[in-house]
Amino acid sequence: MKTTLNNEELSLYVSRQINNLFPDSNKVSSDEIDQYMKDTMDKVSFCFNNIKRKYFYDNKKTLFNHLHSDHYSMFLYILSNVVYRKIITKILATKVFLLNKALHSIDAFYSIQLPEVFSLFIR
Repeated sequence: MKTTLNNEELSLYVSRQINNLFPDSNKVSSDEIDQYMKDTMDKVSFCFNNIKRKYFYDNKKTLFNHLHSDHYSMFLYILSNVVYRKIITKILATKVFLLNKALHSIDAFYSIQLPEVFSLFIR
């Protein structure tokens, strides 16, 4: 899958957004997010590989663009769901969910299991 940011850059990008929108004492580090990126991106890749829409491919290669709102909202849902399924405390899963809700008005709660292949259309 072709991505506009590598996993480390994407973890940093998400952590900065979370910390700017939710400036409480529970700061989120990029390292904290990075530990979930492989599983998240594996799921994103599987999902996107099975979506036959124009903006999900670039020269026959699956594309994830962090600046494409459909892509990013789907990524944030998957990240929040992966985090929810792997940790005891729900602070990070909640903050990723709330980031998605703030940016895209998506109310896809992290405990909801969407199909492995789904698509969101942001208008």
